[in-house]
Amino acid sequence: MPGSPNGVLQRVKSASSQGSFALAVVVFLAVSTLSCKPFNVKPRIEVPRAATESQAEASGLLIRASVVQDEDWLNDTFDANLILAGIVPVRVELKNNQQTPVELKKARFELKNASARSFESVSAHRAFKRALSYYELSAWSKALYKESKSDFASYALDLTTALAAGESRQGLMYFLVPGDTARENGFTLVLSRLKGSGPLELKLN
Repeated sequence: MPGSPNGVLQRVKSASSQGSFALAVVVFLAVSTLSCKPFNVKPRIEVPRAATESQAEASGLLIRASVVQDEDWLNDTFDANLILAGIVPVRVELKNNQQTPVELKKARFELKNASARSFESVSAHRAFKRALSYYELSAWSKALYKESKSDFASYALDLTTALAAGESRQGLMYFLVPGDTARENGFTLVLSRLKGSGPLELKLN
């Protein structure tokens, strides 16, 4: 197509003077950026439940959790290997077996490795920025950036809305874990600061 990056590139190659070549390069980069998306994240789909999923219950709140370790699935879904980027995604499912809503805004999630080192959960926005930094991405369309970021955030577990009586909810929690630690086994998820309940611990893998 005439307006596509490939069409501009052909004109770059055929430019006869240094000045026109430089101008063509600028145009090519501008057009490429306008059509660039940081990550081609799939609109939210169900996060697969792991066979090794752990669960615990306290004060009527049931929690199931597992580390998403399938790097092929992560690449296919997020267009990025989150674990390689130092992001450990944990699938968390909550079910309220009480007769009253459970507030989640103050809930605190921590991930501990086998050496008892603790990592607090981060927002989907921070995880997205970590992925951008790891892949050294810096040029994109503003509109497509927002779309990519929004699709990425859609996978996060919603903690802003109270969990109604009998309601179930699932999503991802993100933890920034440095280096090869992200690929380790032996993680433990700790959920605390829930009203009427002490900390819940789940050994994940």
